[in-house]
Amino acid sequence: MGQKEIRWENLGELGIGRPTLGLLTNVTAYRLMQFSLRHVLNSEFGKEKTDEFLYRAGELAGRQIYENLIKEAKDLTDLVTRVTSLFADLNAGLFRAERSDEERKEFTVTVSEDLDCSGLPVDGETKCVYDEGLIGGILSEFLKTEIVAKEVDCWATGARICRFEAKPR
Repeated sequence: MGQKEIRWENLGELGIGRPTLGLLTNVTAYRLMQFSLRHVLNSEFGKEKTDEFLYRAGELAGRQIYENLIKEAKDLTDLVTRVTSLFADLNAGLFRAERSDEERKEFTVTVSEDLDCSGLPVDGETKCVYDEGLIGGILSEFLKTEIVAKEVDCWATGARICRFEAKPR
């Protein structure tokens, strides 16, 4: 059986499949999956290629999230409200728009209590490349132009918050 295309409807009937455990999981379980996957990819392809893969995966997820959960956003304020609520509802982090220049299509957003890195030891390296892609994918769909997001601050760099700069490709 081949890999199905990543589409919202291919995620399964979670309410039926997890009637007791529900839709949420433990952060440790999530990080164990993510970090072990990152480790294997780094071993096979190197850090640069791994980061490219994780960014692309996040971007694909961001586009699916936009299309299936937030495409009804009427304007940038509504989009930010929807993304903020979505991050909180999914316990993925506390999303906040810090700066926006809609004319230039440049944005700074933060995520505190980020699912990927909050609480990690400080090692000087940003960790949230999947989130970069996710944010870039959502903004690309909303703005109808290719947006690239880059993490500039991270818990693992000592910032205690993740900050992302987003701008046209």
